Formats: sequence, structure tokens, C-alpha cells
Amino acid sequence: MAGVASPLQYGDPPHLGPFVLQARLEVGPAGLVYLGQGSDGRQVSVAVLTKGAAHDPAARDRFVTGIREAA
Repeated sequence: MAGVASPLQYGDPPHLGPFVLQARLEVGPAGLVYLGQGSDGRQVSVAVLTKGAAHDPAARDRFVTGIREAA
């Protein structure tokens, strides 16, 4: 997880699913990537699409492609 993290901001969720969010890793027009921690202590990145991007098939395809490339 390269890059510089920035603090969570007002309105950011404190957790998503089983992950406790700790910081923001990236912010873009299509969404955000957070640094999180699982219940087992492992660090994870959690990507969240904006509502507009989630309703855009091309944006969803780019999102899936980015996840596959990161894996």
C-alpha cells in the first residue's frame, strides 16, 4: 500500500463491513480508497465508489480492472 495516507475527514465512515477505517489513501472523482484494519489485525485497502460511479457501467468496469491489477 504505497502512498501517503491522510486522516479521515468529517463524514468518512469509521468502519465499512468488518474493517475499521484508519486513513484515506486516495481520493478521486470515482471514489475513495481507505486504509483499514481487519478484525485479525491485517491491514487492507478498502475502495468505495461514489454513487454516480456505481451507476456508471464504464466506471464499474474500470473499478474491477483496477482491483484485478492490484491483486
